[in-house]
Amino acid sequence: MGIKYLCCAMLMVGALAVAGQAALSAPMDNAEGKGGRVAVASLKDYPDIGSASGMQWIFNSASDPPVLAFEVPRTDNQLWAMVCERADHGRVIVAHLIVASPEYKGEGDYVQLTIRVDDRLALKRAAPMRSVMLEGERYFMPQFHLPIDHPLFSALAAGRRAYMDMDDSKFSIGLAGSGKALKGFLKACR
Repeated sequence: MGIKYLCCAMLMVGALAVAGQAALSAPMDNAEGKGGRVAVASLKDYPDIGSASGMQWIFNSASDPPVLAFEVPRTDNQLWAMVCERADHGRVIVAHLIVASPEYKGEGDYVQLTIRVDDRLALKRAAPMRSVMLEGERYFMPQFHLPIDHPLFSALAAGRRAYMDMDDSKFSIGLAGSGKALKGFLKACR
């Protein structure tokens, strides 16, 4: 089953906020964030989907709320967006939207999402698919929330490459520049 990659506008920032706490997802097992070593993946098995189009990690400090995205600069072409939110009792959480849409999934379905950074497991979740309106069309994309101190952030900041499994689809993204962008984003979220 394939993944349809989409170009989208900052409209998805609003979609993340609308999803709110309903997009919280639960870990599939207790290995998440423990940094357990896994087999090193190859670009043959996990194609790089950001380098050819010039995607970069960009922190938008002028946005309210703060936004971090893996995107093509000065375009609306994004693959992964993160937005700060205040949860109950003032706790800060980070909403995530992966702009990759399994064509066979719809509202309320879940994807099995695994993110490895280099050779370590960083996140393993059942992520709910949520509806997002982009340029007048409805798409369904995985959305989830993590606490601001989740180990995924430090792994992304220090790593070289993130390998993502989304159900049957596999892809990877480079992490060059993610450390500085993540530090600025997380500082602005606090």
